[in-house]
Amino acid sequence: MVRLISLALLSVLAPALADGGPARADSWGIEFDNDKLMHTDRHFTHGSRVFWLSEPDETPDWARNLADALPLIDGPGSLQMGASLGQNMYTPEDTSNADVIPNDRPYAGWLYGGVALARTHDGNRRAWELDLGVVGPLSMARQTQILVHRTIDVSIPRGWANQLRNEPGIVLLYEEMWQHMLPFDVGGAKFALTPHIAGSLGNIYTYAAAGGALRFGEFSENDFGPARIHPGVPGSDAVRGGDGFD
Repeated sequence: MVRLISLALLSVLAPALADGGPARADSWGIEFDNDKLMHTDRHFTHGSRVFWLSEPDETPDWARNLADALPLIDGPGSLQMGASLGQNMYTPEDTSNADVIPNDRPYAGWLYGGVALARTHDGNRRAWELDLGVVGPLSMARQTQILVHRTIDVSIPRGWANQLRNEPGIVLLYEEMWQHMLPFDVGGAKFALTPHIAGSLGNIYTYAAAGGALRFGEFSENDFGPARIHPGVPGSDAVRGGDGFD
C-alpha cells in the first residue's frame, strides 16, 4: 500500500516539479504508524502517509496569491506548499470478535489526499491544510490490514464486515507552532520547547488542541520537529538537521 501511495503521489507531482530549472531541495517523506510496535491492536491501529513539501519560497504565483488571501497565514515570511496521500485504520480492542461490539470504536478506514500552505516567519510557523477522501470499504483499510497481518504472521481481524459505510470526507486544519521557546541548559545539555495550537473542522474529525514538544540537542533553525499523522502533534514535514545531535 505504501508503494502504491508513493507512486500515485509521484505521478501527480512529477510534472509540476520537472521544470528544467536548477535542482531544488524539496522535502519528501514516508510516515508509518502501527500499534504493533507497542504490542497492542486497537483503536488507531495503523497510519501511513507519503508527503512532499516545497523548498521555502519556491511556490507558484497562484499559491502565493491564495496564501495572501487566507486568514492567519498572510503577511511576511517564507511560504511553502505541500501535498500528501495517506491511509488510517481504526478497530475495536477485540479484533477476534466478528460481531458488532457496542461501546467500542467501530472498524473504519480513512483514505485521503491533502494539500497545504505554510508560512514561517521569525520562529513562528502557521499552516492551513485541506484533506479530501473517503471512509468505508473504498478506503481499502480492510485489505491493507489483512495483508499486513498475514505478512507479519499475526491473527487476522474478523470484524471488518461491520466497518462504517462508504462516505466522502473533508477536513480543514489549521496549525501554529513556535520554535525553540524557553531554551535552557542542564549541565551543558541544551533543551527547548516547541509549543503549538491546532484545530480542525470536518466530518472525519473536529477538534481543538494545544501542547508542545520538548527538544534536546543542537537545534536547527529551519524546522519545527518531525511530521506526524493527523490528528497527532503537528510537525513541519521537513527536518533540516543542524550540527550535532537533535
